[in-house]
Amino acid sequence: MQTPCDICIEEDCKGKHSCNCNTCKLSGKCPRFLHPYIRITTKCTQACSHCCYSCSPTKNVMMSVQTAQDVKEFLDNNNIDVITLTGGEFFCNSEWADIFELLIPNRNYVRLITNGDWAAETAFGMKVVEILSGYNNLKVSISEDKWHNVKNVKNAVKLCKQAHINYNTGKYIDTEASIVPVGRADMLFSGMYSMFATYCSNPIKRYLFMIDEIGDIFKCPFGIWDFDNIKTYIEGGFAPRFKEVGQLFHKTFISNCYRCNMMYEFNPKRLNATNK
Repeated sequence: MQTPCDICIEEDCKGKHSCNCNTCKLSGKCPRFLHPYIRITTKCTQACSHCCYSCSPTKNVMMSVQTAQDVKEFLDNNNIDVITLTGGEFFCNSEWADIFELLIPNRNYVRLITNGDWAAETAFGMKVVEILSGYNNLKVSISEDKWHNVKNVKNAVKLCKQAHINYNTGKYIDTEASIVPVGRADMLFSGMYSMFATYCSNPIKRYLFMIDEIGDIFKCPFGIWDFDNIKTYIEGGFAPRFKEVGQLFHKTFISNCYRCNMMYEFNPKRLNATNK
């Protein structure tokens, strides 16, 4: 008898599909894989009105190299090979290159989110792309939309092209409908996720989560509902905890992301599935 995989929240196939990812014919299309957003700093060169983490030039929380080492072991021992690196703006963490050297190798796919301000000075930008070009599993997502100051995007794109770095520009979030009302964006109470939907109702998004600068784990990639720390699972065993929390969370009706965020803001305790 087949059993659902360790992280499957839905358990709706009732044994129809093999849960062995090495043999399953649908594994290439299956959204059920753990995908953490890893934030290495809250400091940013900009203070965008839509920022889900409320990052700005005045924030100063940094991931240390030691914490990055712990994150690496967490990823390795929990078989996580797809990650997104974010901030803040990554280069505001002075140890970003050392952190990347720990987190990027041995992953199948890594996405780096950036506003491109590292390209403001061409000499520094060239140093950045020299380091980034050493990773053939990396895609650089450069924000280009009405929320950001995009004055350095053109130069960032130019440098990525010259260094043959895989990149894209994020022009797709140019409407309020695409903005999740979390962090500083909770004042933008007019978009789809504020009024009609939850981000994690999308089956693919259910398997996203976030790791912050000190290793705390959040159910939502936008940094709400923290429920544990990577050190608890640094030697493995995270899958059943993720599944437990996910099933608890998705059994609760939540009308939209704004209400979900408000519930989190008024509840200082962590999301707790086992009274830990």
